[in-house]
Amino acid sequence: MKNKTYFYSAVIAVFLPGLLVAETLHEVAVTVLLAHPDILREQANVSSVEQARQGAIGDYLPTLDLTGAIGHETSYEKNPNGSDVNLTRSELSLVFNQNLFKGFGSDAEYDRQAARHKAAAFSLNGTAQNILLRMTAVYLDVLRYQRILKLSEEFVEAHKKIFTQVQARFNSGVGSDADNEQVRVRLTNAQANEIAANNNYQDALSRYKAVVGVMPNQLLLPSQVEGLPDTLVEAIDRGFENHPVLKSANADIEEGQAQYEAAKAPYYPQLDFEVAGSWDENQAGFDGKDHDVTMLLKLKYNLFNGTKDL
Repeated sequence: MKNKTYFYSAVIAVFLPGLLVAETLHEVAVTVLLAHPDILREQANVSSVEQARQGAIGDYLPTLDLTGAIGHETSYEKNPNGSDVNLTRSELSLVFNQNLFKGFGSDAEYDRQAARHKAAAFSLNGTAQNILLRMTAVYLDVLRYQRILKLSEEFVEAHKKIFTQVQARFNSGVGSDADNEQVRVRLTNAQANEIAANNNYQDALSRYKAVVGVMPNQLLLPSQVEGLPDTLVEAIDRGFENHPVLKSANADIEEGQAQYEAAKAPYYPQLDFEVAGSWDENQAGFDGKDHDVTMLLKLKYNLFNGTKDL
């Protein structure tokens, strides 16, 4: 959970460097990062790939196997008189094995899983930044259309006052029909603009809820963003250098290269160090116990694998 908190804080610090002074925007960003389903899905993928990366470390570690068996064994013509020997056979073995060389396959597999993890982490970062961008856009839209609606309402109230004054002059015989009609049309237009502004505001609220998950409360106008590139060329250069989607794609290339190296492993011999102990009884027609311990270097070189490695 700490790692997730550090990640979210880092994303916010990178993506919203000048907006952290607006606490409400910061809180909205944290809410989105902690609860948005796309981010949660990417986070789960990172965790899954991390487990696979940890699993790849297992190739460097030794194995320890305990094997036991018991059953009936018939050894034909083992007795001096030529008769069969029937015994209850039992066996127990403990084998410690440490791989020393496997055609660089262990290194390549670990590199592949590490590249997968890096790609997944960059993909998560990219998804978070895209969602933060959408969140910032809908946040600002709500503020913008809220302001437009307020101005439209004030505009309608101003036209109502003017209309009332002109209507009073007209009723007293001072105003003209043209003035009265002109003010009425302007009031109607202002009311139509108010309705349109309210519709735009409601649409902005809907888009906000679709991204954030809840309706906005009292939003604060964020401060000016600092650290933006001065030119388009600088912005493009920063994008090529830092964009998480590009970094994720590069990590995918690294994964492919590591997978190619791992595919070469079957063409090399395999060398293992093995220590084994066995405790056997009544084997091969001989009534009795047999114990032994071996310490071996084992070399295995596959010569044919059914064309699977071609």
